[in-house]
Amino acid sequence: MNIDVDVMDREIVKLEKLAEQGDASAMFELGCMYEKGTTIDIKKAIEWYEKATDLNSGYTMLMLGETYLKGQGVPQDYKKSKEWLKKALNLGNLSKNADFMRYVFEWPNGRKKL
Repeated sequence: MNIDVDVMDREIVKLEKLAEQGDASAMFELGCMYEKGTTIDIKKAIEWYEKATDLNSGYTMLMLGETYLKGQGVPQDYKKSKEWLKKALNLGNLSKNADFMRYVFEWPNGRKKL
């Protein structure tokens, strides 16, 4: 799959403008682009995720919880992971992620529970 870097750069500029105006969805998208896009920058991804959580973005809280759970770009921290995942779950509207949440909170035998 070829990804046009120029197109991605233009999209990032567009999303940054929206994010600076307080658009939580744009902040979430920027976080995803920096985490998994053509220009990987986990620190920037986490910064955008954190800004979006200030606006009660449940999916962003879910992403932060997963980031701390896996230790991606941050020290692995089960306590922070659980906090973010609980906040996301408490906001509701995350039903398609219920299985992931259940997995995290019930943790399989032989692994550390959160």
